[in-house]
Amino acid sequence: MGGLSGHRSFFRAIGAAVSLALVTTMVGIFAAAPASAAGTVLFQNAFNNNKVDGIGTVTVPTPTSGTNVACLTARGNSATLPLLSCTPNVDREPNGVLRLTNSSINQIGGIFGQTSFPTSNGLDVTFNSYQWGGGAADGIAFLLAAVDPANPASATRIGPGGGSLGYSPAGSISGLPNAYLGVGLDVFGNFSGLGWQGSGCTNAPNIVASTPGAVVVRGPGNGLVGYCGLTTTYNGNASSKVTLRNTSRASSEVPVQVLINPTTSAFTSDSGVTVAAGTYKVVVTPVSQSTRTL
Repeated sequence: MGGLSGHRSFFRAIGAAVSLALVTTMVGIFAAAPASAAGTVLFQNAFNNNKVDGIGTVTVPTPTSGTNVACLTARGNSATLPLLSCTPNVDREPNGVLRLTNSSINQIGGIFGQTSFPTSNGLDVTFNSYQWGGGAADGIAFLLAAVDPANPASATRIGPGGGSLGYSPAGSISGLPNAYLGVGLDVFGNFSGLGWQGSGCTNAPNIVASTPGAVVVRGPGNGLVGYCGLTTTYNGNASSKVTLRNTSRASSEVPVQVLINPTTSAFTSDSGVTVAAGTYKVVVTPVSQSTRTL
């Protein structure tokens, strides 16, 4: 993690394989439906107990370097995989959350959904992220990656830590295989820099240097190619920086919604967000700030 304190990253795989970020309560992934029709729940988990329950389960991939430290904060599970209780335990059921890292330096944690699924109708993903403590070298990524239709297995490894947030390359170290889309909620700011993308990119506005307090979307990539910057909440002015962390878990909640629409018609999510054909939207509500949409 490049010596950065408390850097968090959370992932998961889903038919375009999905991955998310850090201590979260309630993660919901839905296959979207045309117009305003209700979709189908594909993954839903509050991670509030000491074992993985809900709709869909997870795998714990191997980091490019180091150990995956993702765990459940609800106490009492020292043996039942895929996720064990954190040490030390801090919560009682049903008040736990998924913790990707603690506040120590050089930490990386992530999970992937165990089952992939087609995304032909689009995706509507919601989760709450929390970043706090340590030295403010935090970052969380929500990741999507393609899988082989003939062998639709979850990804088995996470990309590099640090400014890559488990998604993009770091020097000669490859990024997440068959990556499709990466959404970084980056407190520290390196996910915005040119050193955290592959070759073949045309530099996007304001995704060319380390920028603390930005939500950044990166596009497809594989190995050392791609992972190019697409959009960012940072417009070049300091006033556009967003607050993605706070001093405690309770005060650092940042709700996130990621919507993908690969179809030829617009769809509207249950929350009322309309996504045009062939596009995506990322809706983030920073701490004590107005909602931003990419």
